[in-house]
Amino acid sequence: MICGAVLTGGRSSRFGRDKCQETFRGKKLVEIAFEKLSAVVDEVYVVGKGYGIGKHVEDVFEYLGPLNAIYSFFTKVSDAGGVMVLPCDMPLVPVELLEFIKNISGNFDIVVPEYKGFFEPLVGYYGRTTLPKIKSLIDQQNLAMKNLILSPDFRVKIINESELKKFGDPSHFFLNINYPEDMEKI
Repeated sequence: MICGAVLTGGRSSRFGRDKCQETFRGKKLVEIAFEKLSAVVDEVYVVGKGYGIGKHVEDVFEYLGPLNAIYSFFTKVSDAGGVMVLPCDMPLVPVELLEFIKNISGNFDIVVPEYKGFFEPLVGYYGRTTLPKIKSLIDQQNLAMKNLILSPDFRVKIINESELKKFGDPSHFFLNINYPEDMEKI
């Protein structure tokens, strides 16, 4: 079973307040991410801070980033074979891209987009097979997502720019809200 995980564990320090609670097009950012994942998978969890929607999974380790969120998810949701992740601060990611990732995930341990030479690891799929490596990276305080993605231990699908453009303009839908003025950009 593939579940969804809305990532909400960040500090929002650059934003100055909890950005998951910010409103965009009449909905809170956390609600937008939750609804997008709900359109693709049957069960969606909110990992990090809870907001009263979906099932909540607290981070095992506070403020250790997305590797910790995926680790926390897998340690608390034992029947999930994989997880689709989406951060609360990328409200323009198309549902069709999430569906595409889910549909190809059966052949891979990791599915992530790459845009302009950088991975977009918070919009992707991670199989349970990644859990031991994630734990090892956390234990080593080696928290960069690319260390998981580039590990030779996994079957990884990188969604390239030409594939991404089928879903719209990646420069638009990968916009990330880090500062209050980013709300105006989107």
